Order: sequence, then structure tokens, then C-alpha cells
Amino acid sequence: MSDRFERAVARREEGERLRKAGDSDGALLAYLEAVALLRDCDAPLKLAHTLRHLGDVHRERGDLSDAADCYAEALGLYRASPAASTLDLADAVRSFAVLQDAAGDAAVAEVLWDEARSLYRRAHVPAGVANSASRVALLRWKRGERADVDALLTEATHAAHDADDPVALEKVDEIRNLIDA
Repeated sequence: MSDRFERAVARREEGERLRKAGDSDGALLAYLEAVALLRDCDAPLKLAHTLRHLGDVHRERGDLSDAADCYAEALGLYRASPAASTLDLADAVRSFAVLQDAAGDAAVAEVLWDEARSLYRRAHVPAGVANSASRVALLRWKRGERADVDALLTEATHAAHDADDPVALEKVDEIRNLIDA
């Protein structure tokens, strides 16, 4: 491995540490440096993963346009690589869906949440299925399409139970309660 790649990985890890510690300014700078270094390395999946995390930081800071650019590039890299894992692609699609929800583009968010749901199913990640299915149900309910909302919520509930994830189950229940109110 090159010195440049090792520095990029170190900066990315620093970005993760700073983000977890709540230092979004430090995380942003570390991820930006890591991305710049990775652009000169032959590591498209590492670049994609770092771009996704950079996009998350931008989104958390309210920089939705910058986040969208990061997610779009990360998705392009994941989709172009036969070595990309289904889980990494699912996580990137989910991040973009969260962004589209935040930006108020419900139609695009629904398509992305549904794609994430399918990918999490293929990757055998029931917590991801639960989250995605419940988000699709909520978006369909909001636009008045009630036909498969119950089926999606049932799928989400079963997936949350399969994941043995009380947080996922709580989120599904919150969406179910909102819809049933």
C-alpha cells in the first residue's frame, strides 16, 4: 500500500472517531482530506465508503446539496464495482433516501427506500428491512396510497423481530401509531 493510501485511511478513521465524539467540524475536515487522498489511489470502494460518510456529515450539518453530491458519487462507484457488497450498496441507498426525505422529495425517497429494502433483504439484514419497509409504508400513507401499507408494516414488524432489535421495533411501532392515529 502506498503512503498516500495509508494517510487516507488514517484520516478516514479520524473522521469516524471525531464524528462519534460529536465534532462535526473536525470530522468534515478529516473526511474531506481522506477523499482528496483517495482520489489519487486505486481504491474505488474505499473512496465510495468515505464519500458516503462525508455525505452523512454534510447531511447532519444541513448541507443537503453537498451531501447529495457525495451520495450520488458513492452510489455510482458502488454500482460500477462488481466487488461492492450488497450491504454497502444498501447502506448508501439508505443514506440517500434519508437525505431525500429531509429535502422533502418524497417520490425519490420512496423509490430509494424501496430499493434499500430489497437490498437489505438480499443481504440478510432484517433491521435494514424493518427500517426501509416502515419508511416506504409511511411515504405511501402520506400520499394516500393505502393498499399495501399494512403489508409493509407487517413486513417491517417481522423483520424487526427477526433482527431481535428493540430500537428497530420501536421505530416501526412509532410509524404504525402515526398511521393508525
